This record gives sequence, C-alpha cells and structure tokens, in this order.
Amino acid sequence: MSEMKPRAYLAKAIKRNLGQWSGSIVNRYLIGAINAALRKAQLKDTESVKGTKSILLSKYRDVLNLPTYYWEQSLHDILKCPYTVETGIDRKSITLSITDFIPRELLKSPPEATHFQFCLCIGVVCDYVFIPEHRKFEPVYSGTQMMSSMKEMESEWIPVKEKQPYNLTFTVALPDSFQLENDMTVLRCIGIVFGKNTYDMESLKYNRGSIEFLGAI
Repeated sequence: MSEMKPRAYLAKAIKRNLGQWSGSIVNRYLIGAINAALRKAQLKDTESVKGTKSILLSKYRDVLNLPTYYWEQSLHDILKCPYTVETGIDRKSITLSITDFIPRELLKSPPEATHFQFCLCIGVVCDYVFIPEHRKFEPVYSGTQMMSSMKEMESEWIPVKEKQPYNLTFTVALPDSFQLENDMTVLRCIGIVFGKNTYDMESLKYNRGSIEFLGAI
C-alpha cells in the first residue's frame, strides 16, 4: 500500500486552505515541500507497519513550520512595521492589527504597483488514517463534515503612496456551526497582494506580494 497518496491529498488540501488569494504568491514548489514535511509526521507512526502509517498531523503540527511558504520575498521584507495577530481561544478566528501604518514609509512595494491589500485566511484539515477493512487511507472526517473549513478575507485596495497613517484591524473566522475537533489542524496565514490600477485593478505579473504562515494549531 502506497503511503504517498494520502500525503499528496493532504498536501493539496493544506495548500488549498491557505486561501485563494495566496495562489499567485506562494512558493512554486510548496506542494512538494509540504509533502516532505508530512512524511516526517507519517514516519512518527511507529505502531504501524510500512505501507499503513497514518498521518497524525494533529499530533505533529510543528512539521508544517518546515516549508518556506513565500516565493520571492518574505512578508517581513515588504511590511516594515510591527503588527499583532491574535488567535481566538477556540482556535476558530484570527485578528490582524496594525497601528500608525503609513504605506508610503512602511511598505516596500514594487515600482509598478499602485495599490495593495491585506489578506487573511484560516483553514482546517484533518488527519489521514489507514482503514484495514477498506485497505486504504481515508480522512478522519468526510467531505460533508469538512464543509466551511476555510474562511478568507481581502481588504479594500489601499494606495501604496498613501501618506496618512492607518489603524487597521481585520478578522476572519470559521462559522459558529463548524465543529472543530482535536484531530483537526487549524492553519493560519496572512499576506499582502499588490495590484496596478489602470482601467480596473489588475494583479501584477511579478513581485505580486508575499505570505506568512503563522503556524498550525
């Protein structure tokens, strides 16, 4: 039984749960890097024989800190000011706060960019386990139970040359109806996406922005 298939499924689920906005700014080789990290978690299942090792990610969430999530530059290279991110006590929300933020002075934007936006995402994935009677790996929770397992938000577009200070607070949260279990892993990330305002706001072809993975809990 191949142990690669559940890693591939879970790696794709993790990337998908970083938010649609992150698709153009994440590491191009992120799927492979996540797959390698998941293998480390899978090998920790010492009770199972080769070919049946489960991915108990909820026990070994720190392996998701190993990949590099951004592509060209880190968020700290772009955003030159302190910010705080708070996670709700129930693990179902994150809040980004920035005070006295002056884009013209505290944002390193590419020359072609006219605007930018802040982005947040919170998503959930579950463990993959080997089911002997089915002789295959399956997620602990079905697709129905994992519906609404990702929420994201994008701020309004802000001019990169803005001189006035901003006090910003953004929150994204999973629905109250979503039942978060101990064998689920919560993914949190924030990012900046750059755009160019011509007739409409367009994404840049290069230097599109960056993402910071805030860890799995």
